[in-house]
Amino acid sequence: MRGQIARWAGSGSLVAVTDASRRASYGGMGHVVSDGRWGVHSGHSDQRDPGGPSKVLVIELRAVEFLLVDLGPDTRCAEILVDSSSAR
Repeated sequence: MRGQIARWAGSGSLVAVTDASRRASYGGMGHVVSDGRWGVHSGHSDQRDPGGPSKVLVIELRAVEFLLVDLGPDTRCAEILVDSSSAR
């Protein structure tokens, strides 16, 4: 799911945040942008995903990719905040 809160559109420089979570073979991710855009996604992870601590990094980076796809090539984002130190 994706959307935008119309009253926040065009609100100056952009700041975006992402977050992700994973448990066993199921995960979820989302993002919010200061111009009101948002997106969430959940589902079973890919069988090719690595195990161990790397699986958390993979889904955190997928959350950033999900954000960048939504922003599109013509959008410049001033700052992207992630809560995973390994994804920075």
